[in-house]
Order: sequence, then structure tokens, then C-alpha cells
Amino acid sequence: MASAKGPMFIPIPPSLAQRCGHDMVDPGSFNIAPPPGLPPPCSMCPGDVLRAFAHAKSAVIELDSISSCAAMQEMSAFCTRPESTGTRCSTDEPATPPAPPTPESQTTDPEVACVGALTAWALEAKRDVGVEEATLSLSTDIDEAVLEKALAPVLKDILSQEKQKGKEKFANSSVRWWTRPSAPLLCPLSGFPTCLLPYPPFKLRVDPTRSAPHRLVDGKYLAMTCIVTGRFAACGRELQTSDISALDDYIHRCKLGPFRPGRAAALMQQAASSPTPKQQEAAAQELERLMASARAELGKVRRIQENRLTQIKQ
Repeated sequence: MASAKGPMFIPIPPSLAQRCGHDMVDPGSFNIAPPPGLPPPCSMCPGDVLRAFAHAKSAVIELDSISSCAAMQEMSAFCTRPESTGTRCSTDEPATPPAPPTPESQTTDPEVACVGALTAWALEAKRDVGVEEATLSLSTDIDEAVLEKALAPVLKDILSQEKQKGKEKFANSSVRWWTRPSAPLLCPLSGFPTCLLPYPPFKLRVDPTRSAPHRLVDGKYLAMTCIVTGRFAACGRELQTSDISALDDYIHRCKLGPFRPGRAAALMQQAASSPTPKQQEAAAQELERLMASARAELGKVRRIQENRLTQIKQ
């Protein structure tokens, strides 16, 4: 197949040349013979089409069996003129596989490793803060004024029935003062009626520098929310040191468990700035246990309050 002008390549049939954008090559100017000793192909492909064209006397090619998109793409890839001249043109050589990517080098900075190990709780809180804020409230999409108006008569009936059942418990006017009709009905944080709480609500100051006015909130709910999210804020403002201290005293006085936000804040500071890594790790582990306990108790309280609200609405 060699000539004075160099090696010859199998020409492209006129039908394929028109489909692939190549100039039509006159097959009469070449004396083409099929390569000897090749086994018959297992299926139809562009190379088989060219060999059949070289053997046949007529230049008619049936393209009905090659009408699929994949076959046409394969044919288009085949019908490309080689840019370099050589003694052989092969269309069956596989593409060279790309080199495997090299793994990224890991940092060995001890400070980075220490910070990553000791502040896992902080990263988790930052990552899940949106989820926590979206799931902590029981009635984020409910208008409090409409809900209070709808629940007011029902709650009054419930309170009157409780007073009828245990009049001796209400002999002292200071007992269960939060169940009076003049008290606000709903907690602005949880959306649960404060008059139905089994413990007194927490008086959160509107202005941290003044004792009045204040808002009645579910103190246990507020304390556990601060511990779980790592954010000390409520009712549109950040909690000050005096607020956290008063909330700790409230949790201790009402015997509401170990969920003191002041303790959580102290553990956060120790985990970030203790003098030794061992102390930092111990503080971080204790903080994780406190957060896990608060998260479990918060879920339990939410389920109880949701069931109670469902019973009231029925």
C-alpha cells in the first residue's frame, strides 16, 4: 500500500464524507485491497463499513443500521483526517487513560490539629445553627395574637377546673401566680401557654439594666436552647452576664436539672483557652455530654408540649 508519494490511507466513502464535513475522495484513484488475515468483525462499525466499501464494486452504503446517536458519534469521531503521516492508521487503539490524581497533602500543623480536635462542638453548632433555629420553635408560623385569642377561653376553662379540683392548693394567692388570667398566655420562645407550665416562668428583662418591664418565658426551654445551640440570645437581644446568672439561679431554685447556661459558657471558654491540651479536651468532652443531655431533654419537653397543645385544640 505504499507508493512514491508515501503511505496511503483508506479513503472515506462519499456518503460518509458528506455527513462528516469532509471532501469526497475519488476511490478510483486508489488500488485498495483489504488487509489479509484479519478475522471477521463481531459487529458493524465504521471500520467494517470502509472495508466493505473497499471490497464492493458499488459504492452504495446502507446507513439504516447506523442511525443511533451513539453510532453516529462513533462514526464522526472516526471520520477525521490524521494530522501526522505514518505507515499505519489504526482506529481501534484505546485512548490513553488519564493519570490518577495525586492525593492532597494533609497538614501537619499541630495548632490546626489541636484547634480542630478541641472545637468540634463549636463547628457542629455553627453548621447546625440553622437547623436548630428552624426546629426549636413550636409555632414559628403561627400568629401569637390569633393563637392567644383562640386559646383564651379553653385555657380559662382548664384553669377553673383545676381550681375546683384542688381549692386548698390555691388558698395562698402567691401559689401558681402564673396561672392568673392577667398573665400573658404564650411563651414567646416556645409558643406554649405559660399558665400550663408545671414550674413558674422565668422573668426575662426587656432591658438588662432595669428590673422592669420583663417578659415571661419558659426558663427551662430557654436554658436548654442556649446550651444546645451555643448562642445566648432571646427575645431579640443578646443575653448579658446578669441574665445568664439569673437564669442559673432560676434553674437551681426550681430544681429543673443540670441545664445551667452559665456552666455551658464556662466550659466553652475552658475548651478554647485552657493552658494545656489535656484540660481543653476534658472541657470539650464535658461540654459535649451536657449538650447531648440538653438536646435529649429538649426533645422530650417539646413532645410533651405538642401533645398538650393538640389536646387543647381538640
